[in-house]
Amino acid sequence: MFYSDYISDEQLIKAVQNSSHLDKCYIGLCQKTWTNKPHKNLNLNLLNGISSYAKNTEVIFIESKEAGLIDNVTPAISEAFCRNHILDIARQNKYDFMFIQDTDEFMIKEDYESIINDHIPNMKKYNYDSSGIRCKNFWKSWNYIIPSEISNVPTHDGEWTNFGIDLHSDIKFTKNREHTSKNKCGVLQDWFLFHASFIMTDDQVKEKLNTWGHSSDMNYDTWYQEKWLDWTPETTDLHPSTRPEIWKQAVPYDGPLPKECY
Repeated sequence: MFYSDYISDEQLIKAVQNSSHLDKCYIGLCQKTWTNKPHKNLNLNLLNGISSYAKNTEVIFIESKEAGLIDNVTPAISEAFCRNHILDIARQNKYDFMFIQDTDEFMIKEDYESIINDHIPNMKKYNYDSSGIRCKNFWKSWNYIIPSEISNVPTHDGEWTNFGIDLHSDIKFTKNREHTSKNKCGVLQDWFLFHASFIMTDDQVKEKLNTWGHSSDMNYDTWYQEKWLDWTPETTDLHPSTRPEIWKQAVPYDGPLPKECY
C-alpha cells in the first residue's frame, strides 16, 4: 500500500483493516510527494501507531537519498522506485506473492481468499508471473460509480490495472503501476478493487491534484471548479486528464461493497 498526502486518517485506518487478514501489509511513505512537495497533512502519530488497527501492518519510510540522484543533483523519488523498494523488502522477507494495492483501494475479504486459494495456484500452473484486476471507480461517495468508457461499452466493471505479482519473479516497476512482466499476465476476471480515489472532501481533492503522480497538461483549476465543485449527476467527461471522456458520467450504485466501506 502507499500512503499519500490527500488520504484522510479515517480512510487509511479502513484500508489497513481491509487487509488485516493477510500475512503482511506494507505501507510505503515517500519523504515527499510525487511532485517533490512536503507532505502537508502527514500524521506521523497515526502512522507510528497504525499497527494498533491491524497487527500485520508495517510502515516503510522511504527517503530521497535511497532513490539516488538525477544529474547528480535532484533526488530521484518516483512512484515506480517506491513500489520497487517495497517489492525488494517483501522478497527479502521471503514472501511468495504480493497484492499491489493503494490506500484508496479496497477488496471484499472473500475475494482475497478466493484469489489466494483458486487463482494463485493457477498462476503457477500456467507460468504467469503477474495478474491484472479491474477497478470499480467511485465518485464523491460509495453511492456513485463511474462506468468505464475505454472500450466504448460502458460497464461498471471498471478499468484494468496491475495487481498481483509473483515475488519469485524478477518483475520491477517502470512507471507508476506498469512493470516488466515477461510472461503472460493472469486475469482476475471475477474479482474487483473498489477504488475510492475521488471519495474525499473538496480540500482533499484540491491537495490530490497538486501532489499525485499522474502528469497532465490540463488545467486543474478549471477541472476542479467545473467537474468537481459544480458537479451534478448530469455532468459528463469527469476524468482529470487530457482524456476526460474515459469517465463519461457518474451513475448511482447500490451493489456490494467491502464491509469497511459502509
